[in-house]
Amino acid sequence: SLIGQASFAKSIIKDNILTQYSIYNSKLLDKINEERYIEQHMNTALENNEFFVMYQPKIELLTDKIVGAEALVRWKNPKLGFLTPDKFIPLFERNGFIKKLDYYVYEQVFIFLQKRIDNDLPVIPISINMSRNHSKPDKFLRDFMQIFNKYTIPPHLIEIEIIERSVMDNNTLREITELLHKEGFSVAMDDFGSGESSLNMLTKIPVDVLKFDRTFLQSSLDENGNMDKESADFIETLVDLSKHLKKQTVFEGVETKEQRDFLKSIECDQVQGYFYSKPLSEPDFVAFMSSRDIFVK
Repeated sequence: SLIGQASFAKSIIKDNILTQYSIYNSKLLDKINEERYIEQHMNTALENNEFFVMYQPKIELLTDKIVGAEALVRWKNPKLGFLTPDKFIPLFERNGFIKKLDYYVYEQVFIFLQKRIDNDLPVIPISINMSRNHSKPDKFLRDFMQIFNKYTIPPHLIEIEIIERSVMDNNTLREITELLHKEGFSVAMDDFGSGESSLNMLTKIPVDVLKFDRTFLQSSLDENGNMDKESADFIETLVDLSKHLKKQTVFEGVETKEQRDFLKSIECDQVQGYFYSKPLSEPDFVAFMSSRDIFVK
């Protein structure tokens, strides 16, 4: 047993000439075993529909109406139980499986929207995430349209969220944005400001929406839970800049009334977060839509 543990500790620093020794850690072994289990079962999970979509509502601050939602993937595994994305998305990004999962999520969203359209029920735009692993715009669009064209959904009901911390350079991000625009889809820059953002990229990539990362709000509260003035001024400057560039603004992670009221006062367009709703299962999301005023384009 000790020899096995020592061997495992040694394997962690293999090919690392700067590290001379390693100490066995059972928690790390548990994590590796869990990741190994996930990789062994990810394809079967996709076939068995263990992955499912949840929807987090987006609220327009001016009207307090629901104007959209973001589709988020979750996994209900028979052995590990309910898994949040932080448990499997980073691993899937490393091994490439995330692309398969992306297309699966897209189709689940299309099925949901088509069902509502066919039953003459109100529909609102749904945002879907394009993972950072998609690096070839032509191939992505071809595969995406192959799924989308199976349905009769107006393209304005789909918003694609791209990530600024992508493997794609600005030219490639611009290319995919322009290709999606030609098909009638809107494009959002997700988690803006949480990575290596440059103001220059806003003029280079013609996205329609800027989604500001939750870290902006999390770091803007003082010890009493009120908005810190310097942080508030900075956020207001960002929103003003977005408006000058004719971008819609969405803030994630809105959890308190103070945050909501502040964002409304600086004329931020939309918010999502626990103040209004956590991510909801499809039935709960439908019930949420029924309980609130809906802004239908």
